Amino acid sequence: MLYDKEDTQRLFQTITYMEQQRPEETYCCPNCGGVSPIRALLEGCPYCHTRFVMSDLFPKVTGYCFQHDFYMNKKEGRAKTRKWVLGGILATFLLALPKSYMDMGLVAVPLCLLWSAPLGAFTGYIFMSFCMLFHLVGAAAGEVSRLPNVAGTKKKLDKLIKSFDPLFSYEHFSGRIVSLLKIMIFAQDVSNVPVYDGQGEIPDFSDIIESVYGGSMGLNRGWVQDGYCYLDLDVYMSDIYDGRKIERKNDMFRILVCKNTGKQADLGFSIKKVQCAGCGGSFDATRQRICPYCGRSYHMGEDDWVVLSVQKM
Repeated sequence: MLYDKEDTQRLFQTITYMEQQRPEETYCCPNCGGVSPIRALLEGCPYCHTRFVMSDLFPKVTGYCFQHDFYMNKKEGRAKTRKWVLGGILATFLLALPKSYMDMGLVAVPLCLLWSAPLGAFTGYIFMSFCMLFHLVGAAAGEVSRLPNVAGTKKKLDKLIKSFDPLFSYEHFSGRIVSLLKIMIFAQDVSNVPVYDGQGEIPDFSDIIESVYGGSMGLNRGWVQDGYCYLDLDVYMSDIYDGRKIERKNDMFRILVCKNTGKQADLGFSIKKVQCAGCGGSFDATRQRICPYCGRSYHMGEDDWVVLSVQKM
């Protein structure tokens, strides 16, 4: 095990349901790219016979995040209190014993234990309370520092995007943005990734081995121009780095995304089953951005949100 941290977390999930999805719809096999009805793929690909988890079927989890859980039930509270109280008693006893033993000899042992019990228990409980308070204040300070940036973001995005896309859902959108960001972070060759349609150089994120959504994002600027909607967003993530040592850090990524305003949100859109605008062929765009049938370059910004730039602040 490279990294381990005992920390109580609360998991938040966004689950998307899609009533219109039918088993007769076609889908690209993630292994060979063969197109088959979803009903057939549930039993394995008829071409390469690969069996896999159909993660693009609904209902499915389209977004999740972790937040520190400060709540303790009675069992957890008793266990934590017991640990601190016993630790306080032991520490008080060990600190007082040497001098008492020099003054009174062996009789000092039971006497030290007798008066260390109430004093140590009280001291341990006080230290536990202060540690919990400092932990809570530290976590609150981190959240408050984000507040000016993230406050009102959902309302602003609703107002901007619902003007041309009445089906917009902030919960589904935030999951999509996090997915795009993680693809950019872990992509080995960004130039061949369809989710990126920018021209600038992408920073090196190779030292990040895990990235989890921090539960909030802030809108710096949003505008519509020439039939495309552009969003400048700050996304808060919790990342694990593999550098001189394995460590976790809270990061903020600034990401610029855009999307064709003529296309409404498609909750069933999957990069594994895109349709070429030239020949209409369906293919898996996670493997290539060039249509295997006609050679036309696929631009995901015509169907969904696409990344124009990303940097870690």
